[in-house]
Amino acid sequence: MRRLDHLKTVYMSGFQCYRAQVEAAVWHSGEGRGA
Repeated sequence: MRRLDHLKTVYMSGFQCYRAQVEAAVWHSGEGRGA
């Protein structure tokens, strides 16, 4: 059970990092198009 909690924590932190990268990429591409 403890291992599952650890995996969940790693997954959540990784998901937040991934989401931040996606948002930055979308914002950057929008800036490039002058949107």
